[in-house]
Amino acid sequence: MKKIVLLMYTLICLSVYSNNSYSPIYPTTVGINIGKGKKVGEFKIFNTGDKVKTFEVSVKDTDNFETPSLIKEYIKVFPKSFSLKPGETKTIRVMLRDFPKELMGKGEYRGALLIKGLSSKIENQYESKDQKGITASVDIKIDVSMAVYVLTGNEKTEVEIISKKIQGDRTILELKNKGNYSYEVLVEALDKKGKLIEEGYPVKVIAGDSQKFPIKGTNISKVKIYDVKESKKNNLILEKSY
Repeated sequence: MKKIVLLMYTLICLSVYSNNSYSPIYPTTVGINIGKGKKVGEFKIFNTGDKVKTFEVSVKDTDNFETPSLIKEYIKVFPKSFSLKPGETKTIRVMLRDFPKELMGKGEYRGALLIKGLSSKIENQYESKDQKGITASVDIKIDVSMAVYVLTGNEKTEVEIISKKIQGDRTILELKNKGNYSYEVLVEALDKKGKLIEEGYPVKVIAGDSQKFPIKGTNISKVKIYDVKESKKNNLILEKSY
């Protein structure tokens, strides 16, 4: 009995972690460049479970940083509520309506959507010498907050490495996005011979904010930073030697 209780406690802990990281959504953010005449963005929700599920999508009062959103009233979503059978997918349209002219040309504005009805299924199995094994499953419902970025002018891509620190066997680079919109970047680190030490994964850097990138090793001689389009390395936007 104690073994079963311990197993269930472990699964609950894993479920809490999954609540923060699991999301059957693509892409995980929506960007709309109204400065270039674009007024519609979209994303997809997948039912990866084995039961019919009902989803609800609404516009939050704040952005993903819990800051009051200045564009909430101009963001519309369709559909707001729907059901999906196992394996089905739904495309959600995010639209800008009656966007005020006085906000145009002033950089990036942020909002967020709240998506209800998602779930994550955790399974685990316990085995010992005197037992065949116990399989336990936890299916939890989760809510996901999804960022919406609205750019009101021409895109300005500019990043700066504001610090480089050694922590144990790692190098911590801190990048600041000095551009006027939020976008994903990929960081490459090379040694003195030009050999690739590590290529990170795409990470979104928020306009005006900084982001830390831990890199394995301390013998970094050069850093290359690329912007990312459709999950692929695109343009080289910064190269710095040490």
